[in-house]
Amino acid sequence: MNDSLFILCVIIVQLADCFSVQECEPNYGRCIDTNLDTCDEGQIDERYTCSGYWGIKCCKSSVTRTTPERATTASATFSTGSTGTTTTGSVTVRPQSGCGLMPENRIVGGRESFANRWPWMVSIQQFGWFGSVHHCGAALISDQWIITAAHCLERAYGPKNFKIRLGEHNQNAQSGTEMYLDLEKYILHEDFSSKKSGFPNDIALMKLSHPVQFNRYIQPVCLPNGDDTFLDNKECWITGWGLTKGTGDDNVLNELRVDISSNEACGRKWAGEGSVNDGHVCIGDGINGSCQGDSGGPLSCKVGNRWVLAGVTSWGDSECNAAGFPDVYSRISYFLPWIQRTILNN
Repeated sequence: MNDSLFILCVIIVQLADCFSVQECEPNYGRCIDTNLDTCDEGQIDERYTCSGYWGIKCCKSSVTRTTPERATTASATFSTGSTGTTTTGSVTVRPQSGCGLMPENRIVGGRESFANRWPWMVSIQQFGWFGSVHHCGAALISDQWIITAAHCLERAYGPKNFKIRLGEHNQNAQSGTEMYLDLEKYILHEDFSSKKSGFPNDIALMKLSHPVQFNRYIQPVCLPNGDDTFLDNKECWITGWGLTKGTGDDNVLNELRVDISSNEACGRKWAGEGSVNDGHVCIGDGINGSCQGDSGGPLSCKVGNRWVLAGVTSWGDSECNAAGFPDVYSRISYFLPWIQRTILNN
């Protein structure tokens, strides 16, 4: 049994002779009218076409827009490396009051999600010979950082090989809520290895080229506390555009409620096939769950009235239907010191 999730590449022809994304950045370049009720400056509206293909243009700066909360500077304390030394520094973070909020209008064996129900959901688009295609999922955790699985980026050729797509629902039908953003850099966990059993430290951060303006379609998810396990949480959901094996439409964002299983039980199931450790969180029954294309996507759990990022998709059965074998995610609470340290230093 293969314990890795491989990416299925689907080629979509994408040609455009339209305004460039750069013209939508500071001062926002040339703009056009749009019928969105609200629109942030620089938001991309792909319902407009040119030369018979998708167009990329800006909203007019005169339309109503949402003003994001001002980021604050917080003190982050964490242990560094194997020495156990403690470092305290300042890192800019989104106010906790502004994360994990789902709009009120509300995967294999899952169902199609309501559009923009999960506003922190990210599609990592990879460039190929004929344009960009969905490569992996990710989650927005601040106005300039997203988090995903390291194995999604292990063989990448640099940040210019990717576009980050926010506010997405249907990969084949644009609604005007989408944004395309460039990457400044990405950072894989220094101890990640795809050659070791269990894909240890399968986590990575991606820094956007500039901060994104939040709106009702694009919001960050909250990060967990260091001791969160979510074992008894009945409101944990996975989301993604991966293969659905005939249970739904692969082109639209799918969602599935899942149960968290203990690492002990999960490790017994995967004994001899894959190693489960404290950096993992296991979900599902092996039949309904993640599949190819879902890698890096979020496991979101509701805590009070907020949604918290419990994990990102790492590995599981390659056929996506091995009964009794849970899917394995990288546990975000375990990697909080690394996340804080990496953001602080970059």
